[in-house]
Amino acid sequence: MSPYNSGTYIVGKYVENLSDLKMDRTYVFITTNDGISYKRFQFHEADGIWVKSDNNFYEPYKIPLSEITEIWEFACSINTKEYGPDEFAERNIQNFITEIKTAIEQIKEKIGDKN
Repeated sequence: MSPYNSGTYIVGKYVENLSDLKMDRTYVFITTNDGISYKRFQFHEADGIWVKSDNNFYEPYKIPLSEITEIWEFACSINTKEYGPDEFAERNIQNFITEIKTAIEQIKEKIGDKN
């Protein structure tokens, strides 16, 4: 569940009413079809609510009200693992950016092959 490491505990406050949802705040949505998801609330309509991921790669989407079983507002997180001493080192960040660039180039090549 981005942006948290595996094993991180997310603490939430139970949301009693849809009117308590606040735009651009993060929530844990428990639904019948998708299970548990961590998303930012955008707005609600008569039959559903719109949410978006913190990862801009994914498009916002609508969750039908009939599928929502619980909503929890993000309160805090508890990290269960320490970061390694060089996890945020400049070298690791550069490697990560290089990996992203390579992945983008591969996607462009695949798209180019189809056109």
